[in-house]
Amino acid sequence: MNINVAELGLHLGRYLAKANQEPVVVEQDGHSMVVLVSPDLYNKMMAMEEDAAWAEKALDAERSGYAGADGMRQLLNMANEKNIEL
Repeated sequence: MNINVAELGLHLGRYLAKANQEPVVVEQDGHSMVVLVSPDLYNKMMAMEEDAAWAEKALDAERSGYAGADGMRQLLNMANEKNIEL
């Protein structure tokens, strides 16, 4: 749902309640200024952002030489074949 900033000023309570059901985009001069969202949606978005940050760190680690799960599995198999205890 999109509304202009004047409409928000006139009916703030209505749009705060509506934001609990769906995002409310507040516009001024045809440009988006803010988006009102429910606390649940906000928390989900923050969790997704945190997950994405950790995923990027994992990819960076693999790119920089970290063996990753498959590499570690191969090393463990090689050690097992040569009877090396780790």
